[in-house]
Amino acid sequence: MTVIRLSKVALPVWPLIQTWFQRLANGEAIDAFEDHYVSPIDVNTVCKATSRVLETPMGGLVELSAVDELSYAEIGRGIARMVGSSESLIVPISAEANLDLRHVIRRGRLNTSRAQELLDEPLPTSMDVIAQYA
Repeated sequence: MTVIRLSKVALPVWPLIQTWFQRLANGEAIDAFEDHYVSPIDVNTVCKATSRVLETPMGGLVELSAVDELSYAEIGRGIARMVGSSESLIVPISAEANLDLRHVIRRGRLNTSRAQELLDEPLPTSMDVIAQYA
């Protein structure tokens, strides 16, 4: 049996990120966590990996995430660059100071070595995944 462990899956609709694109394109500031990280993976990559596991069971654990992880503030700055806005519109805030994080995983990147072997192609970066919402 093979278990596929996924990081944050970027579905076709991600309201937070889509709103950030709109607000930053309009020159509006956004608050973004500087101490909470994500390593999103797109649905197409999840589907490819699942298909490969069904075709060629490997056994064990296959972890799937982007190849890097970014804080939400870093993602906000990346979006600002994409839309031609100032990175100063990103207001870094603390997740720890604003949320109850007792049951939240704060890091997003997984060990993707088996997934990369399985897919035989590079996994996307976090910003590659975020760029699909532009």
